[in-house]
Amino acid sequence: MSDIVVPKLNDNDSSYTLACWLVPPGSEVAAGDPIAEIETSKATQELLSPGDGVLHQSVAAGGECCCGDVIGQVLAAAVSPPVTPVPAPRQLAVITEPARALALELGIPEADLLCLDKPLIQRRDVEALAADQPVHRFSRNQQAVASVVALSHRDIPAAFAAITVRVGDALSTAHRLSRVSKRHIGLPELVIKAIAGLRTAHPLCFATRLDERTATLPTTSDVGVTLDLGQGLYIPVITDAEALTCADIARALTRHKAKAMDGSFTEADLRHPNILLSLHNVPDIVLAGPIVLPGTTCALTLAGTRQELTLTSTGQVRARKVATISIVYDHRTVTGRAAMALLTDLKTVLESPAALAGEPAPEVQRP
Repeated sequence: MSDIVVPKLNDNDSSYTLACWLVPPGSEVAAGDPIAEIETSKATQELLSPGDGVLHQSVAAGGECCCGDVIGQVLAAAVSPPVTPVPAPRQLAVITEPARALALELGIPEADLLCLDKPLIQRRDVEALAADQPVHRFSRNQQAVASVVALSHRDIPAAFAAITVRVGDALSTAHRLSRVSKRHIGLPELVIKAIAGLRTAHPLCFATRLDERTATLPTTSDVGVTLDLGQGLYIPVITDAEALTCADIARALTRHKAKAMDGSFTEADLRHPNILLSLHNVPDIVLAGPIVLPGTTCALTLAGTRQELTLTSTGQVRARKVATISIVYDHRTVTGRAAMALLTDLKTVLESPAALAGEPAPEVQRP
């Protein structure tokens, strides 16, 4: 009689799965014949007969086994097999642990595995199923974004508000500045300039929370701007934006867009902002809510420009251009009243944008 002993198959697993028997019990086998398959976390390996004789199975397919376990014997033809009951086959399909782990990694639900209509589902079955399903692999950039988003949602109790801003005059001002500077200036550049100028009046909206009692107040307005040109999301920083002209901001955004295309940002380009502007200024986008970046207290969103019908004082219908600006803020640091005040002051500056064309940046002094 020769015992069928499970060998050591790798250094990673403490146990394996007896995937299947390749030969029915009671069959005659020769030394070296494949008689079973053992599945590890990484691969499936055949087990060979240790000698000539009749196969006796003492562990059922789907059972767990470890290095050194005896899972059966090869008996001489005249010897009756020992009375060792083999567990009855399970009614439900058995999913091995390596198969289950791979399915979880690939996002394949258990129901899809059970639909394979196999009594034992192994890792290779999951691999075959995955080959028939398109799988998207996230880029490193997107994985980093996901990590920041998860951290923000976990740690920051955020609140939300939005305001409608008339942007007709701001767009006219941007067009005029473009002609003068010979550089494209749009609504985002004016919004960045306007936000930066509100730091003095609304310091907590630019603050960094330290603990339950304190926050640091910045001395400059470092505005992070979201850029996603198809190569991944980046948040480059317009440093000390309140000291820049709209043309300077446009020039900085142009440089950042070029770097977003080829991924050539430096650490200085992405150094920590103290407020965020998320650009969703695509036609027909009415409202969006960003996350609050860890380390900041406020994030603003510029939605798309749209036409809105309004009544004049004489009862006539008139179209005007508007955009929604929303704010998401860390409610531990910024009160709802303070967030509303920031939005209101930003609306005031953008609806009367003449000051945005000159220096210094517009400031709103609150009583």
